Amino acid sequence: MKKNHQPIKLQNTRSKKELSLRRKKKKGKKIFSGSIKFIHLTNFYRKYDLKILENSKSKLISFFESKFKNKWDFNLHFKIPKIFSLKRNYKETLEIIISINYTIFESRGFDYKITVDFSNCIDVDLPSLFLLQICKIQLKEDLEKINKRLTVIKFIPKIEVSKSNHDEVNKQLLLNGFVKIDELTLEKGDLVPIHSIGFLTGRKQQKSYAENKKGKLTTKTVLYINDCLNDVGFELSEEGRGFVEGIISEMLNNAEDHSPFENWYLTANYLKNLTEDLNEEKIGELNLAIFNFGFSIFEGLEQTKELNIENYNLIESLYNSYLGRNYISKDNYFTLLALQEGISRLKYEDSSRGTGTIKFIKSFLELGDFENEKHKPRLHIFSGKTELICDNKYRPFEKDGVNLISLNSIKDLKEKQDRNNLKELDLEFPGTLLNAKIYLNQNYLERKQNEGK
Repeated sequence: MKKNHQPIKLQNTRSKKELSLRRKKKKGKKIFSGSIKFIHLTNFYRKYDLKILENSKSKLISFFESKFKNKWDFNLHFKIPKIFSLKRNYKETLEIIISINYTIFESRGFDYKITVDFSNCIDVDLPSLFLLQICKIQLKEDLEKINKRLTVIKFIPKIEVSKSNHDEVNKQLLLNGFVKIDELTLEKGDLVPIHSIGFLTGRKQQKSYAENKKGKLTTKTVLYINDCLNDVGFELSEEGRGFVEGIISEMLNNAEDHSPFENWYLTANYLKNLTEDLNEEKIGELNLAIFNFGFSIFEGLEQTKELNIENYNLIESLYNSYLGRNYISKDNYFTLLALQEGISRLKYEDSSRGTGTIKFIKSFLELGDFENEKHKPRLHIFSGKTELICDNKYRPFEKDGVNLISLNSIKDLKEKQDRNNLKELDLEFPGTLLNAKIYLNQNYLERKQNEGK
């Protein structure tokens, strides 16, 4: 019996060994095929991600495409022109800002580094750097939404800024967040950067929250202006602070009303001459800018003309009267008329609307109208096809209890306007940007105060 059972035992042993070997092979095969599966899944999701990237949309880029018919060049190295300024080289500056953002978006899915090279730039201004920075912030928000839909690829564009060979440009790059202080060795020169409020962003979603945040940003802006005044020995009174808060708040309301985007933006910075010459007056330069993407001031008036009949008929009759004697585009003239007290695209909703912008212009020019050969206060508005400049030459005035502004010496809206201050733009501006540049000087402010001004 034992002999008879031996083959069976041997067979069972062999079976166990074979089974164990098959299991090991199977286990090894499982690990191997799992790796293959992982690779296949990775490739599948990569293709899936690339499809998402290919079909992804950016609100900013779509907005640019609706505004501009040009196909912008894809370029990984942007040589910023010598004059990068919306005020002094408008068309080229705006085109390169749009091209940079187009390239950032089109580089999605590729490990590219984009260089923005200021090395040859000798002249910049706040509006150009502000717009470039804001476009980057808005586009980053769009890209983060796309990133949330991706599984394998993460779209994080690499952007490098090369500083200028000119100190005055580097000062502005520093104030507007493009370079860090440890990257620069600055000479004192004319005006030295002191501080910046940074880039404040407001949203118009969730109304109660938005109103609360807008109030905080308004207060923060007024406190910043007050800090700049403190630097020259002055401060806003409680009444003055409330007044400035009111006009800043209305300016931000305007920014919201004219934008299909959720965001509006504000920045401010301060420079000062640190002269050791006792005979030279110390001067502080305060810059403030507010911006929103969207339709222009003129487009806003056109959009509500059926509801805003009384206001619209008034400005249209003024335009028709003016047109008979002087040529000017409707966009330009309507933008000027929209600054007058009592004119607003939303006048039909709220009879108190239409006072903020003119009060803003008047107050800031009264506060910082110190002027010498090198420093001239100005307030720029870019909107649609219009660039409008207010300065000490053409300031707001009061007539029959109403604040008005005309861009001629005779203070008449029906007569020819100075085309150096009311310009037709070659390329439509993608929203509305307001930039005030004023100068604070202690001796000058003391004289104004003593004269009751």
